[in-house]
Amino acid sequence: MRSHQNRKGAEVGFSRETRRINLRGIPQAKGERASRTGIPTTSLLTAWSALPFAGYLRVVSCATLTALVATAGGAKLKERAHREIIEDLWLMSWGLEKKSSRNTISPCRRICELALIVGAPLILAIVECFHPHPHDLLELDVQTWLWVHYAQIPLFPLAALAVVELVRGRTGIPADICRVAMFVFGVGWAAWDTAAGVATGILVQAAHASGSPEAWLKPIDAIWTDPIMGGLSGAFAAFGAIALSIGTVAAGITLKFTGSSWGPVVLLALSGFGISIFRTHAWPGGPLTFAGISVAGAWLLWERAR
Repeated sequence: MRSHQNRKGAEVGFSRETRRINLRGIPQAKGERASRTGIPTTSLLTAWSALPFAGYLRVVSCATLTALVATAGGAKLKERAHREIIEDLWLMSWGLEKKSSRNTISPCRRICELALIVGAPLILAIVECFHPHPHDLLELDVQTWLWVHYAQIPLFPLAALAVVELVRGRTGIPADICRVAMFVFGVGWAAWDTAAGVATGILVQAAHASGSPEAWLKPIDAIWTDPIMGGLSGAFAAFGAIALSIGTVAAGITLKFTGSSWGPVVLLALSGFGISIFRTHAWPGGPLTFAGISVAGAWLLWERAR
């Protein structure tokens, strides 16, 4: 009897050990799919290391979109749809797809894609229509100046991400150039807008509140004429505008090589030169640039959906 129990225990132990060995042989991705449906932390870290320079831009911009959806949802969005939209935003930030049971892109993801590619640059174009022209800084409409520049801080990276999203999944040198260039534009102009726009506006506002605005001219001019972050001819402004032109041209080349028609490709490529040609992101440079990107994005999405 004891020998029979020992033999049975040995068989059970051998069975457990064999199952452990077999489980070790299962590929990590398959094991994770079997255990859970979410995105594991290790996969996110792997995806982060595989992303080009646009990785940081994608995460920051997607976090902004998630916050907007979370605050705007409320009673208008049911709880399930709300969760799906936020999940799709994060999947888009990592360049992942969420497929339905019929192997088609989910409707929520299409809405998120439309909001990013068309909505973000379109909203930025509308905001730029209200951007004051800074002829005399002390004569600015400070309230309008500040709300425009506060809005631009998230909208510049989102507009850059919209162009990057158009070439998602594409490989090759033009696609990589597009991602790097749009990263330079999105992050660089968000930083430049904070210094030359918001900081200058706050100083002008404080100057008017002090009762002697002329005494504030030197600190205001110190920021506005700074060679790196200044609003007149700062390096961040110049390099960002050049990067935007390079990024849209590279995106156009990538999309044409992968089968897009000439119309939206040419419009996208030319739109990136609006700020450089008019030398301002107020009217007409900014509105024409970002409205062109929005229209080109809508045109490309329409072609893909046909």
